Amino acid sequence: MTDFFIQLIDSRLPSDWWQTVMGRLLRVGDPVELRLWPEESAELRLAAALGPVTAEGWERVARGTLTRELRTALLAAPPADGSGYPKMTRFFTIHAKNSRCDLWSQHYGTELAVSLRDPEDAAFLRQVLARYPEGFSVSEGDGLFPPGQ
Repeated sequence: MTDFFIQLIDSRLPSDWWQTVMGRLLRVGDPVELRLWPEESAELRLAAALGPVTAEGWERVARGTLTRELRTALLAAPPADGSGYPKMTRFFTIHAKNSRCDLWSQHYGTELAVSLRDPEDAAFLRQVLARYPEGFSVSEGDGLFPPGQ
């Protein structure tokens, strides 16, 4: 298993790198968790497709099984919301776990924490990130994340 922690450092990068990585790793039928803020009404409506949206502290959380429709929405280009904050996705946090990976997309996709089981997926991720050599801070290794994260 190879762990990666990736932080976007060039906020001018387009979101296509994120969509490429997530498109490879997210599968219809995966258990998925979305975390959002209460004011994100459009995203909360999309997240409700997973099941009930519950309050956990300041966040709103939806958990369920990834459908084809929700996967399409997750991979869609983020809105130009004018906040000045770079967003690779409309969702604050996405967590998915499947036979290939344990994946956390956080802070609207500007941070990824991912454990990959397949060396081909690790090579693919390195290849995508190499397109933007100054765009990311990347830590890679085995056991970067505590068990169960």
